[in-house]
Amino acid sequence: MRFLQRFINLEAEEEDGIDINEPVYMQKLEEINTLEQPFLEVSCDDLRSFDDDLYRQLVCYPQEVIPTFDMAVNELFFDRYPNTTLEHQIQVRPYNIEKTKNMRLLNPEDIDQLITISGMVIRNSNLIPEMREAFFSCYVCSNSVTVEIERGRIAEPTLCRNCNTNHSFSLVHNRSHFSDKQLVKLQESPDDMPPGQTPHTVLVFAHGDLVDKVSPGDRVTVTGIYRAAPLRVNPRMRNVKAVYKTYIDVLHFMKADVKRLHEAKADGCIAHLFNCI
Repeated sequence: MRFLQRFINLEAEEEDGIDINEPVYMQKLEEINTLEQPFLEVSCDDLRSFDDDLYRQLVCYPQEVIPTFDMAVNELFFDRYPNTTLEHQIQVRPYNIEKTKNMRLLNPEDIDQLITISGMVIRNSNLIPEMREAFFSCYVCSNSVTVEIERGRIAEPTLCRNCNTNHSFSLVHNRSHFSDKQLVKLQESPDDMPPGQTPHTVLVFAHGDLVDKVSPGDRVTVTGIYRAAPLRVNPRMRNVKAVYKTYIDVLHFMKADVKRLHEAKADGCIAHLFNCI
């Protein structure tokens, strides 16, 4: 919380409405209060310059550190603006990690860590409804129970505490809570690809308002958690293979500036022309 309350970036250029002599993230919280958009983008470069140890913990243990960040931000925000009503709790979105990984260099050591990769979007899937909270109803006494989904698994209740009947619960889909999910396929940029090699691809999952943020053809920098999930031998059986499929749960998208890309290409062409002459 000290980072949020005290960090001042004197080297930054002045942005719209941001005073470089005042704490940056306190001004961003004020912006959230004004715009009512419950997302706080946190630059990992700022965090590293303020507290290198906290930065390392964020990169190595994002599943534990990011929820703690969320709690601290929400506590600070609602203490400061108690009468504000937001659509949901503020979510912290880290970006700008020190090192950008090459798709070809991703390995098992990176699993469950915060990573940044860049590439070109080649495909977006249709919207996928993902269950967040399951609603169960007892067919004997109509008692209802809600269960939160953990790591994609539904812990179905076995005993109804109202009528003491075993295995009497059934899932009610239209009363369960779902969130938006989308599969984005990212391909290695031509600049990062060794000559004569086939481009690598990575699967990226976008959630909530990050759905449809990018389109095929966009060059993006993605920050997210690198994950691995075992493949099932048979969808109807619990047995899994020793082989894992990997993907990235995205936390932040940053599109490449098209103007800068064109300028860089023009500079490259001019330099090549001079070399030829």
